[in-house]
Amino acid sequence: MQKLVQGIHQFREHIFRSEQEFFERLILGQRPETLFITCSDSRINPNLLTQTRPGELFILRNAGGIVPASGTNVPKMGAEEEACGELATIEYAVTLLGVKDIIICGHSHCGAMQALLTPQLLERLPALQSWLRHAEPTERVLSNQYSTPDVEARETASLKDNVIWNP
Repeated sequence: MQKLVQGIHQFREHIFRSEQEFFERLILGQRPETLFITCSDSRINPNLLTQTRPGELFILRNAGGIVPASGTNVPKMGAEEEACGELATIEYAVTLLGVKDIIICGHSHCGAMQALLTPQLLERLPALQSWLRHAEPTERVLSNQYSTPDVEARETASLKDNVIWNP
């Protein structure tokens, strides 16, 4: 936690001060041209990967970079349902912000895709298990087209197919 607090102080003292005018313009609103959807994995940094600045990307992150099918509700732990945050984010980006492009960015060594391929990893993770039901098209393609026992080959296929089969 101390490292994060120090980082915030360094940002305020060095970055914010030197770019104060830029950050003040951001207060007036955002006009990103791209919605960037990717995994929550801490090793992925969309702005670093695309060399963009704050305000240029509208970013949606979740386990596996999964986009549930339109009309999907995410089950709560009880019987109630709530609107899907991913779909709400996409709706906001397209309708209100007018983004022109949507990028779905997968990555190697994805824990969510590893869990999809190794269901026993999900035994103690009921929320993740429920979430990964949205990757059912990927799972179905893997079952039908990649019967190889080679775990690495199946994982590579899952990463590619998850991007392709995201609705």
